Amino acid sequence: MKNIIFLLITLSLFGSCQDTKKEYYGTGELKSLIKFVNDSTIEIVNYYKNGNTKSQGNIINDIKTGLWKEWYPDTTLKWEGYYFEGEREIVVSRQNPVIKLDVSHNSLRVGETYAFKIYVKGLHPEDILIACTNGKVELETRSDLYDFKFTPDSRGEMELFIYANIMQDEYYIGRVLFKVQ
Repeated sequence: MKNIIFLLITLSLFGSCQDTKKEYYGTGELKSLIKFVNDSTIEIVNYYKNGNTKSQGNIINDIKTGLWKEWYPDTTLKWEGYYFEGEREIVVSRQNPVIKLDVSHNSLRVGETYAFKIYVKGLHPEDILIACTNGKVELETRSDLYDFKFTPDSRGEMELFIYANIMQDEYYIGRVLFKVQ
């Protein structure tokens, strides 16, 4: 009986070691934790170098499937949504987008550039278009910390209009208003 219990414990430990794979950055930090659920399905969690979770979801037959979540390095939720046959499902609804600026004060100044994160339920930041009434808005492609940056051109108000970009069509989501000094 003791031999059977020892054998079962050994097999379960050995089996769990085979079912999970860890990948590391060149500097030694955990990059990915991959759990092999069966021959075609894996659960994956990706990490930033600081140890915080970057993304998590399932892959079936090498295709992203089902619920996925992504976070910024500071643990702020970036996106939560579904993949179907490897493509992000886009959910469009009118709502108040959540924008987090890279500054601690409320007043914006003419000519200064501000980076920001945006959260729109059901939309990945890559599926968002932004137009503004005062200045310019650009996609921030070189940073994991922020999605967009904008620069006001004049004092007064600056409105950001948020749209979902679906197959070259734009669907209005909401707007955000800033005061510029």
